Amino acid sequence: MKPRWMSEMANELSHLRISDLVIPGIYSGRWRNNQCHRESPYTDVNPSKKDFIWHQLVFGTRYLQVNISYRPETKCKFHVSVGLSCDIPLQSFIYDIVKFMSQTDEIVIIDILQLPSEFADYPEQRQDLLSLLETNFKGWMATDVLSPNQTFGELQQRGSRLIVMYPSSERSTSAHLWESIYHLWSKITNEEDLIHLLYDCIPQQRGRSLWALTLEFSMEKLLQWGGWSGTLAIENSEVESTFSREWWNMVNIIAVDSLLSSDIVEVAIEANKKKATWTAEIKQTKVLARRRWLAKGYKRRHLVRVVARTSKIICRKQLLLSTFKILKYPV
Repeated sequence: MKPRWMSEMANELSHLRISDLVIPGIYSGRWRNNQCHRESPYTDVNPSKKDFIWHQLVFGTRYLQVNISYRPETKCKFHVSVGLSCDIPLQSFIYDIVKFMSQTDEIVIIDILQLPSEFADYPEQRQDLLSLLETNFKGWMATDVLSPNQTFGELQQRGSRLIVMYPSSERSTSAHLWESIYHLWSKITNEEDLIHLLYDCIPQQRGRSLWALTLEFSMEKLLQWGGWSGTLAIENSEVESTFSREWWNMVNIIAVDSLLSSDIVEVAIEANKKKATWTAEIKQTKVLARRRWLAKGYKRRHLVRVVARTSKIICRKQLLLSTFKILKYPV
């Protein structure tokens, strides 16, 4: 379990922007065709739906991609679809988030991917949803004026540790909802798909401020490769060297179907350690380069002053000699 892995790395991550972090997460189980995604073969570690969100957070997820639906015929009108679980009452979802935020200093991102079409028939309920989210989360919500360029340390100091993204224009009525981010969807069924993702898809995202890579792995292939660590170290493959050299510096949010059936959190932690070290080294290099530049600038300015003084002396001497010649040998 990794309930406080961000806080434990606070000193290392403090100077990194939120868009520079490698953030592990889970994607919505109903992101495609409103159908519940496949069940995990790891049935022995799957928690009940009631505790699903809490377990995911405690095990290290910091990005929750969800869909929210409205069902007037049910007792709990609002429902959340996330990860491997089809439907979780929104109140249970909120309860787990509030409990986790209260007990830790972690940063969590909630990405509401879409509001189903049936929700359009109940515009008044959309406002109730916004009020429900703000009432429960407002103490931790980062305002929309805080851009992804804010550093981890700045967000922690402000207490703005919960980022909520909302896919509708109605977010303009709230100062605590962020606009939706870019999502790169990728289904991996073989090694060729993985290489295509590495060499073609991910490099094209360089320069994006905040974005999510949603990976749907063939579970059989993932098991065959030995989990995420095994996937990142496939023997006799170009993938191994590419991942070890470059992947950690290219991705931002990585969303899989369940963190309980993968070791993506450990992979993300190692990637953030590399990023923190790499960024610190770059910063130090820039500082040293500036110092050298300033030193050279001082030398240049000093040399200019010396040359100027020398030129003045030479000019004076030439003037004196010229005057002497004129006085000694008048025309």
